Amino acid sequence: WNFLQHRDGSFDEAYPFERSFAATAFSTFYVSEGITLIENRLPKKILNRTMATIRKACTWLQRNTETHGILSNHIAAGAAALTSANSFFEDREIEYRIDELLNTIFEHQSTEGWYEEYGGPDIGYQTHCLFYLARIWQLRPSTELLNSMRSACRFSSYFVHLNGTFGGEYMYRNTTFYFPAAFEMLGDKCEYAAAIAEFLK
Repeated sequence: WNFLQHRDGSFDEAYPFERSFAATAFSTFYVSEGITLIENRLPKKILNRTMATIRKACTWLQRNTETHGILSNHIAAGAAALTSANSFFEDREIEYRIDELLNTIFEHQSTEGWYEEYGGPDIGYQTHCLFYLARIWQLRPSTELLNSMRSACRFSSYFVHLNGTFGGEYMYRNTTFYFPAAFEMLGDKCEYAAAIAEFLK
């Protein structure tokens, strides 16, 4: 991962020199989360190199955004990456950027509860977005964030099929996958999340 990073701090997703917001956000989040679990077992050289890579990725995420549409799950991943990484850095400027990204999600959330994905709702990506938001909430609790997720869980509850599947052709991006983690994470704070988690067991 360290050697895949561009000099500006970004990472590619599918194409060379793509400098993808999503790939930078996703990979930085998971590496940062991993570091919190195995930091004491990593050789010092690898740890130092990886922390420098995370720092550069954070700087890039602070300065860049996607311009081809509102993909709330990508924005949430960016905010989650910065939140996880900032547990090491405690940088006020990173905190400002996290709030900025979250506010973008809130501003584009429908009154029905769905998070925008290229102009409309998609339940698969909604569950992906919810996972990152739930992790942010665990690390930096916020009433506004929790209320947003409660609304999103309520909306999501209408699209769980009796056979345990989610979504499909009637959703905006036609996804049929889902990420159940947020429903478990929010179960004691949201009745809809608890109900979905119980149904999916």
